[in-house]
Amino acid sequence: GVLIGALASLLYFVDIVWAHASIPPGTVFIQIGLFALMALATGYLGDRLRQAGAALGEIESELRQLKLSTSDILGAIDTGVATIDGAGRLAYINPAGEGLLGLKESEWQGRPVLEELSRRAPGLAALIRRTATLRRPVRWYETRVPGVEGGEGDRTVGVRTTVLEPEGEEAPWVTVVVQDITDGKRVEELNRRAARLQAVAELAASLAHEIKNPLASIRSAVEQLGSGRIAAGDEAVLQRLVLTESDRLSRLLSDFIEFSWVKLQVPARVDLGKVAAEAIDLVQRHPDGGEGVRIEYDPPREPVVVEGDEDLLHRAVFNLVLNAVQHSGRGGVVRVEVGRASEAEIPAGVPFSSPARIAVSDTGPGVPAEHAQRIFDPFFTTRQGGTGLGLALVHRAVEAHRGAIFLENAPGRGARFTVYLPTDVDGGG
Repeated sequence: GVLIGALASLLYFVDIVWAHASIPPGTVFIQIGLFALMALATGYLGDRLRQAGAALGEIESELRQLKLSTSDILGAIDTGVATIDGAGRLAYINPAGEGLLGLKESEWQGRPVLEELSRRAPGLAALIRRTATLRRPVRWYETRVPGVEGGEGDRTVGVRTTVLEPEGEEAPWVTVVVQDITDGKRVEELNRRAARLQAVAELAASLAHEIKNPLASIRSAVEQLGSGRIAAGDEAVLQRLVLTESDRLSRLLSDFIEFSWVKLQVPARVDLGKVAAEAIDLVQRHPDGGEGVRIEYDPPREPVVVEGDEDLLHRAVFNLVLNAVQHSGRGGVVRVEVGRASEAEIPAGVPFSSPARIAVSDTGPGVPAEHAQRIFDPFFTTRQGGTGLGLALVHRAVEAHRGAIFLENAPGRGARFTVYLPTDVDGGG
């Protein structure tokens, strides 16, 4: 640009001299100055364009390297990654995803793939559609996929989804992360089986211990009554002792039978607000409901519906409220809340989105720190005369509904039990 500007200035000067043109010297210098200015501007812009081109070249090289590195990483990991565009077409799938889902990128890229995914991994297509519709990722979902030919059969996979919002696209894209958890589930089942056997042994020992004491008292009283060497007043005391211990045994065995038969029957739609209201009414009429305790409950404005066993959920809520009332003491307050939990409220241990939430809090002494880890164990109780099966039943009922229960404890200021239940049984969550 500079050279061309200088040449233009020279030619202009030569033309004036050659043609003997009578142009004022000031005009000549102005024209030559303009040529020089344009030459400098052209040179400056050219240099900036060269620098921008070099920078773009470096960025392009880095992007190419990043793409190669990302492809190498995605190709090397054993976790499947697949991206579905807004129209339900396969945009990308890594080799691990090809192996787990049985799809070849070369065959399915750019083609509608949701129906094929539904056939190969039940529920996966519905999960992708829900993620795209709600524009909200799914934390965890488990399904089964057919094993590779000559392999070990069907595999269990865990699935997470995330939402992508490409520029210029109305519908969001969905990225699916698929992980083979078959071996982990097998180990988990073995551990669960061992834990069940250990729990049965501990439960049998605890039950035997709980039965042994009343039986010993009854035996001693009967022996003294049969000896014929007791005073008339003592006879009445011993008779009351036999009746009291018999009632205790009956109550213990009834609670144990109720605890042992906790299981989810055929699920139906259950309104948790209605269940909570009925459980509260029953607690208020219960002989051990606690005098002078106020129960606060504001029914939800809209029905909070889950799939479950109404009787089982009723027993769980009843035991939670009764436990809170019994530990609040005279003048205490028990607060019952039913609703849907927001994303910010869901603890890290809850594996599903938008759960129903039941919270029962009291103003009692709270749970001592040394007892908090055992609060849901069968036969563990801190209340005189309690069987220790109420909260254990609650825990089993929540587990039967694939939910989660948490204790928020403030010693000296009360305890708060919060239950989270999935609102979509088929969706997995």
